[in-house]
Amino acid sequence: ELNPYNATAHMGLGNRLDLIGRTDEGIEKLQYALQFNPRDPRRGLCMVMLSRANSSIENYEEALRWAKEAVSVSSENPDFHYRLAICLANLDCIEEAQKNLQLCEKLKPGFLKERKAWLPYSNPERNQKFFQGMWKHNLLEPV
Repeated sequence: ELNPYNATAHMGLGNRLDLIGRTDEGIEKLQYALQFNPRDPRRGLCMVMLSRANSSIENYEEALRWAKEAVSVSSENPDFHYRLAICLANLDCIEEAQKNLQLCEKLKPGFLKERKAWLPYSNPERNQKFFQGMWKHNLLEPV
């Protein structure tokens, strides 16, 4: 309300709205943040938030699109490749998902171990939707 043109604030709000289950509103805020400030150096982070939000509502094609965008913005970020692997696994693209997981480790050794217990949502059903491909294809053990 104090600064409606603050793209960072919209990104943060969009992320939180998604995390508390108001995903449609969250996606709207995240997209606004990208449209309002398309050159923001943190735009890759906003893109992976959009990817996660779309995965959690089983919109896997859209999630994949955003994850690929994030990787194109910052190909050296292991988290972005991890999120891309999640999207690929949800779409049964197992070999590509495995390659991205291997790249995570190459970019930052120990990354996958650090992420082992990461569950972004407090709601187990949303985490299930987000990670179902990884768990189904044994790319990640269920927590």
